[in-house]
Parts: sequence; structure tokens; C-alpha cells
Amino acid sequence: MQLGSGKIRYDALITRVGGVLRTLFKANPRGTWHEVVSFLNDLDSSQDATLKAELVESISEFIADYSLLPEVIPELYNHLVDYESNLVRYKAISVLGQLLRNNQPSVPESMIDLLVEVHLRDPYQIIHKAAAASLWSYKFTKNRRGYMALEALKELEKIYFEEGMDTQFLEELVRVFRSAFAG
Repeated sequence: MQLGSGKIRYDALITRVGGVLRTLFKANPRGTWHEVVSFLNDLDSSQDATLKAELVESISEFIADYSLLPEVIPELYNHLVDYESNLVRYKAISVLGQLLRNNQPSVPESMIDLLVEVHLRDPYQIIHKAAAASLWSYKFTKNRRGYMALEALKELEKIYFEEGMDTQFLEELVRVFRSAFAG
């Protein structure tokens, strides 16, 4: 019982740290950004995954500041390919989804390729579900990436339909099909 209670307190503390960072960002975006990056680079994903994931999630605050995007995007990419922690990758994918919704032209093609070619086909549910959800605002064309995305999403739909367990994710896939491949 004690161990679980300590974990809850630790998680609550980490959430509060994220809130403090978001408050600091509003006061001094550039200064806070440099501190967050410095702190992130000192963390080990396998040992400090929860804290690192919270910090990665805080990147969503920085994508609103266009002057920081040239620094934010490479840092976000580092966490998209952090294979030591699924939680860190999940948070990075979620931030990328926000960036695609709010400032799609600033997203490098290589990040979209990573989502389509790697994350949509990831065996971990937390990763491929986040990748699918992050793509709903992206408009695919009839090119290699579009066909690869369609193929991967159809495969996920087939698997989840046959399992019949996660209807919420199936609904998410329908939303992605409608928006990302419409017209």
C-alpha cells in the first residue's frame, strides 16, 4: 500500500512541475525553453520516463511561439525517436499532432514520414493509436506517403475490427479516413 501511495504522490508532483513550467512559459518563453531543453537532455528515458514525458508534453506550450519553432521542432523530433520510453514517444506524437493541427506548414516532411512509416505500424497500442489520432488534420495526397498511410490505417482498422474490443479507436480511425483522405 505504501508503494502505491508514493507513486501517486510522485505522479502528482510531476504534474505540478508541468504546470509550473507552463506558467513560466507565459512569462518568459525563450528562457523557459532553454531550461526545459537543458533539463530534458539530462534525463534518462528508461529511468525518468514519467518526468521526461511531462516535460515533452510541455513542448506543446512552445509550439505556439513561432520564433521558437526552429529550435522546438528538432527537439521534438528527438523525442519522437526515443525508443527507450513509449510514454515519451506517445507524448511527442501528441505534441506533433497539435503542431499539425495548428501550424502544419512548419512540420518537416521527415516528421510526417516518421508518423506514417514507423509510428502507425508500431506494435505498441499507445504509439500507433497516438499516430493515427495525430494525423486527422493532415490532408494526404495520391502519392507514396498517402498510399502508405492509407494502407497502415486500413490494417489497423482490420485488426481492431476483428478484435471487436476498441470501438472508440475504430471511431477515431473513421474520423481520420474522412478528414485526411477527403476530396
